[in-house]
Amino acid sequence: MDAHLPDSAQQQLAALRRTLESRLAALEEVLRDPSRGESLAGLILDLAQVATEEAQLATSQACIVVKAEADKEIAALRASLKAALDAQAFLESVQTTLEQEQALGGDLRRALDEAKSENRKHAELLAADDAYARMWALQQQERPQRTAGSLGDEPFPYLASSAERV
Repeated sequence: MDAHLPDSAQQQLAALRRTLESRLAALEEVLRDPSRGESLAGLILDLAQVATEEAQLATSQACIVVKAEADKEIAALRASLKAALDAQAFLESVQTTLEQEQALGGDLRRALDEAKSENRKHAELLAADDAYARMWALQQQERPQRTAGSLGDEPFPYLASSAERV
């Protein structure tokens, strides 16, 4: 414990311990030779007073050391808690982004499935219906700016224009 105390506190404790040892030695001498004439009660009182001071200082210093260590642990725990909360917030953000991406992926899969279905229907109509195939070929010749395989908004604008004429 003394190693954790500041130098000034260690010096104060050492001085009190020396005084305590000195008073204890004086008491022991008087007990061995009562003829010295010193008051036994006074020596005991002095010894008790120094012992009390030493105990109070040691206790006070121990409290300071324990509080400093506790403050360090609290700071470390707070830092860990903040890191954990930051990580949790990040994970929640990533989870939200992932859910949005999954929803978008599902929408894209549905759109792709619909496009494949439309292409299959178109291919089946081209293969099965000679009139459809002829109209498709005619439309492709007259509208070269369209990309290959693109149906546009109206696959047969000729039908719409002929219906308008009627």
